[in-house]
Amino acid sequence: MGLDEVKKEILDNAKKEAKSILAEADVEKKEILASADKRADEIKAMLDEEAKITIEQYKVMVSAETVSAVNKERLALEREIIDEIFYKALEELQDSKNREKHIKKMQTLSKQGYTKTYCSKKDLKLVKGGIEFPVSGGLVFEDSAGEVRLDMSYETLLKGIKQESLAEVAKILF
Repeated sequence: MGLDEVKKEILDNAKKEAKSILAEADVEKKEILASADKRADEIKAMLDEEAKITIEQYKVMVSAETVSAVNKERLALEREIIDEIFYKALEELQDSKNREKHIKKMQTLSKQGYTKTYCSKKDLKLVKGGIEFPVSGGLVFEDSAGEVRLDMSYETLLKGIKQESLAEVAKILF
């Protein structure tokens, strides 16, 4: 065997070895790429699921905020309607043809040691010895020392009625 033949055999063996190594590398490359694709698909699926959960949570949060805002607005409107009803009642009392009857009834109810009687300017002619007071109607009584006061003004009476019957009024209206 000559040098050329040895050289050719070595080169042939090297080429076969190189082909074998390249074939193994190609198989390994395909396995790595397949594994990377599989991992990328897993990550994508995980991120898609997290996105779905996040979107669902956001929808729930927005929905809850919307419901809360609607409820807040509804309650504000209900309060406004109730306030308007009591304001209209006060206006009707102020313009009532029964005003004199109201004043007389209040005077008889409170003859218990009160020496001062306060009333609106409009009612001064109905209350003997009455003192003008910033109320729309009704009377406010006070003892001589100014320590005990009985407030029967329209505003105070309506405020008391409103507090006592607010739930019932709201139930009837809404």
